[in-house]
Amino acid sequence: MTYKFKNIITLKLKLKVLWFVIIFTNTNLLLAQDKEKDTLDQQVVNVVKPYQPSVADAFKIKERPKIDDSITTQKKPVKYSIFSIPVASTFTPAKGKAATIEPEQKQRIYNNYACLGAGSYTTILGEFFVNHDLNDSESIGAYINHHSSNGGIDDIVLDNNFSVSQANLYFSQGLRNLNWKIDAGVDLQSYNWYGTRLQLTQNQIDNFDSQQQYSTFYGGGTINFEDGILKKVKAKFTHFNDNFDSSENRFTSAVNFSLPVLADGLNTEVSFDYLDGGFTNRFFANNTLNYGNIILGISPSVNLQQGELNLNLGAQVVYYNDFESNDNKLFFYPQVNASYPLVEDMIETYAGVKGGLFQNSYQQFASENPFVSPTLFITPTDQQYQGFLGFRGKLSNSVNYDINASYGSEKNKALFQSNTINIGITPNTFFAGNSFTIVYDDVKTLNISGALQVNINQNFKLSLVADYFNYETSVNEYAWNLPNITGRLQVEYDISKAWFAGSSLFYTGERKELLSTFGGIISPSFNTEVKTIESFIDANAHVGYRINDQFTAFVKGNNLSGQNYEQWTGFLVQGIQILGGVIYQFDF
Repeated sequence: MTYKFKNIITLKLKLKVLWFVIIFTNTNLLLAQDKEKDTLDQQVVNVVKPYQPSVADAFKIKERPKIDDSITTQKKPVKYSIFSIPVASTFTPAKGKAATIEPEQKQRIYNNYACLGAGSYTTILGEFFVNHDLNDSESIGAYINHHSSNGGIDDIVLDNNFSVSQANLYFSQGLRNLNWKIDAGVDLQSYNWYGTRLQLTQNQIDNFDSQQQYSTFYGGGTINFEDGILKKVKAKFTHFNDNFDSSENRFTSAVNFSLPVLADGLNTEVSFDYLDGGFTNRFFANNTLNYGNIILGISPSVNLQQGELNLNLGAQVVYYNDFESNDNKLFFYPQVNASYPLVEDMIETYAGVKGGLFQNSYQQFASENPFVSPTLFITPTDQQYQGFLGFRGKLSNSVNYDINASYGSEKNKALFQSNTINIGITPNTFFAGNSFTIVYDDVKTLNISGALQVNINQNFKLSLVADYFNYETSVNEYAWNLPNITGRLQVEYDISKAWFAGSSLFYTGERKELLSTFGGIISPSFNTEVKTIESFIDANAHVGYRINDQFTAFVKGNNLSGQNYEQWTGFLVQGIQILGGVIYQFDF
């Protein structure tokens, strides 16, 4: 009953409040209608854009607010103290040592050396070289060489010993803008015409004088210029004679200069070659045989580069004067070279054409074949042209190669041919089919050549060279004494720091030789025969031991195959040859 009564009272109070609010509201409306004028007042309405806050409107919060606290501002002093007690210790730290790599000690290179050796066939070998610096710009030096053998070739009845001795002195100086060098020397050689094609009696052998001696005296100099138009000047004088009163004088000189034309300049060489000599006798006559000429040449050239193509264009003009026969001629030769890399560092092709008038001399023939007779006809060789094409490059970082082919034409090419045997003359000196003369012919030559070089490292080197020749002669049936195939193989190997070794192999193919005989008591006749000289291989090897930095011992072996092959017709070589010796290096 009580709960219901309270609800009724509450409801009544709510109704009274609602009724009071309604009456109050209506009263205000009535009062508003009682105004004299029932109009609306003018009002200004401001439309405000909604607020869009930005970063600039934000205020920065102070990172270090001021604290006004008397308690925190006062610092309390703090005192520190250490109570140390000594402790006995026997520990001693070891000193550190950085790890190091011992560098390999480089082999010292000496400026001077001396060599002495001896071997079979009573062979003696000696060499001496010395170079001394007088000051920072001047030096002087000397070279002496001797090589001799007592012969002893099997089945040879005549003396076959030989001896070669050489000596050279030089002086050089290097200045600021140039350097120059002068030298002089002597070369003494002794050989025997032992390759007779006749059957000699013992009496003939005992009275046979087959010795030939050559003497060479020379002197010259070279000047190299660093700046300016003039680049190089060189000159050399040579006197050559033998023990048959043959004599020859030769003077050569050349001047190189560069004119400031185009990028690399116009390079020009002016050369001069003077030759004068004579023999006391001809082969079949007792009258003298003299020769002499002057060759004057000028060779301008210019180097052009277009991209990777390198082109050298040049020519040579030669004036020839044979003052023995009063003959004058003018020659023109091409001098063109070009190269282009097909594959960088791997394949480069090169081509060109060249020519020239080449001086022949008694000294040159005797150095190539010491068994020539002192009765030669001397004239220069006219190389009209020689065109060539080749490829060179690398197969790897350690293998290089060069393959080329050439074709050329030569007038008056010199060929060695055996002298005629004269039955009516007592065999002696060079009149027993034991000497050679020179014949000239117009020859066209095709040459195919290949070279391979292998450098696996500094300790091993190998080189191989092979050539094929095809000759087309005009007068003679063959190109006498010229092989169609030649080859050379060389190997050098450092076995260790102390031991080293090497070998070489030489191959010479078949050659053709013309043998002729003249004579007869009743009916004189002239007979010829073409002989084929067999091919041969000459194998050589050497081994050495470095005792220390200054002393080295070595042993050499030549013609190890033991072939008594013919170096020239009738001239057999020594068999297996062994030579040992010592090399001493030193400095002053």
